[in-house]
Amino acid sequence: MKGRGRLIVFLFGGVALLVAILFARSLIRLKNTTYEQVTGKRMRILAYSSFMGSTGPGLQLVEDFKKQCQCSVEVSNAGDAGLLVERLLLSRKDQFDLVIGLDQFALADAEKKVHWRKINLDDVAFAPEVKSHVSANFVPYDWAPMTFIYRKDEIEPPKALGDLLSEDYRSKIAIQDPRSSTPGFEFFQWVMAVKKQNAAEFFEALKPNIQSISPSWSFSYGLFKKGLSKLVFSYVTSLVYHWEVESDHRYQAAEFIDGHPYQVEFAGIPESCTECELAQHFLKNMMSVSGQKLIASKNFMFPAVAAVEVSSTYSQLPKLKLIETPVDKDLSVWAKVFRK
Repeated sequence: MKGRGRLIVFLFGGVALLVAILFARSLIRLKNTTYEQVTGKRMRILAYSSFMGSTGPGLQLVEDFKKQCQCSVEVSNAGDAGLLVERLLLSRKDQFDLVIGLDQFALADAEKKVHWRKINLDDVAFAPEVKSHVSANFVPYDWAPMTFIYRKDEIEPPKALGDLLSEDYRSKIAIQDPRSSTPGFEFFQWVMAVKKQNAAEFFEALKPNIQSISPSWSFSYGLFKKGLSKLVFSYVTSLVYHWEVESDHRYQAAEFIDGHPYQVEFAGIPESCTECELAQHFLKNMMSVSGQKLIASKNFMFPAVAAVEVSSTYSQLPKLKLIETPVDKDLSVWAKVFRK
């Protein structure tokens, strides 16, 4: 009996040792395994390039979120924000959980072509400038007035849209293509709102003064930074970057008597999302005080949430008169003038 007992103890000991070895090997493999491989949780974000670029707020927002959710986050770049809806439509097999960077002009198109999930952020106190843009399916996360940026001592700034037709600006103006760029569409609709039935005539007269029509804001601003153009259509908050990061106060914003358009940026959750709750939590982080401060400091736009303290440089920006512009996608006037 004693021999039999020893055999049983030996067998149990051997099994325990084998289990321990297998468990140790599993731990070693697990150490090199992502959380996604274990849980299957992977959130996919579609955003525009500058938001998720090395200097934008997106990467930091993602890293902060991953620490909380213990999940994997994959980001896809749509290029310019104006291409987000098309990129989403071309990626039917790729189920994105969150789309970041739609503006007020893209919303009607986005709602027509894509089904969106309802978003619950009732506890957010939105800034007055974006309050009227809040909807059930889209959350505004920042905003900024738009104008022409110039450098002091290089050029006398225009004070009205009509001034852009002056000989002084011959081949000096950089704008964006409204077919692919959201700022480009902002400029187009600004002209349509102010010039109305004379818009085509205005664009025709403007052509000799246009140095470039770029497919994206970043491309046109790059030309401006290199000195190839003297005026570029952009955000008044671009000055925050030049004044604060570069310590260069030569950059200034033109103030127009016509009033100025403004852009509101939104995020939305497609109905086809797979990690819908994670997307909702990511949005809540974006709309938190810390998230809004990060967006203001790296995306160089005004916060969408009221009473968020941002850099004092924002208070030094010119207070531009804001106007509402059409949101329809009719580009026939542009096509008539610029496809000749």
